[in-house]
Amino acid sequence: EATYSDVVSIGCSGSFTIDRIWNLSDNCGNVISHTQQITVLDTISPIFTVPLDVIVYDCGGDTTTANTGDVVDEMDNCSTILDATYYDVIIGGCVGSFTVERNWSLTDDCGNTTSDIQTITVIDTLAPIFSAPPDLTVYDCGLDTAAVNTGMVTDAIDNCGTNLIISYYDVLIGTCVGSYTVSRTWTVEDNCGNSDSQVQTIYVQDTVRPTFTVPADITLYTCSADT
Repeated sequence: EATYSDVVSIGCSGSFTIDRIWNLSDNCGNVISHTQQITVLDTISPIFTVPLDVIVYDCGGDTTTANTGDVVDEMDNCSTILDATYYDVIIGGCVGSFTVERNWSLTDDCGNTTSDIQTITVIDTLAPIFSAPPDLTVYDCGLDTAAVNTGMVTDAIDNCGTNLIISYYDVLIGTCVGSYTVSRTWTVEDNCGNSDSQVQTIYVQDTVRPTFTVPADITLYTCSADT
């Protein structure tokens, strides 16, 4: 009856080679040997669950795994020490809003790899803040009420963008000629379309009396004179 002995050469976890040496002897001690090679290969990739897609409502938001999710269920048929890794691809939108394509991968000791993608959407939903110029009363009906004369927005700030669009439009509410009200609506908008509006009221009042010259005194020497 043939017998054998094995010589095992260890490779990666789950893959190894067995050199099986077979021997066969007859009753007179004649021996013949052959070697059989058995190769054990791990070709099964590990498995894991990619973190859920997530939306972060802040351009400065934390997109680390502590805030957006980590892989916690790495499993493999052979390897036991597993740790998923990732790299990010940033797809830009407006300033403050962008998408992170997080490419997760998990590789076992034999090089079998599984990959999946998590999408992290960062959205800027916060409007800029500012103070409208103070209301004022102007006692001159002929004054130029352009913003350079009646006040500009100087303190606009935003959580994300720096190139803010500042604009205004006027609605005139008239009473008498020379006295009216300017309702000035100021709007500040960031790069992602978030905006805030405030109203400045400019009161234009005419308080100056008209002037004229009375005709000179006159003496008419006829009782029937046309006065």
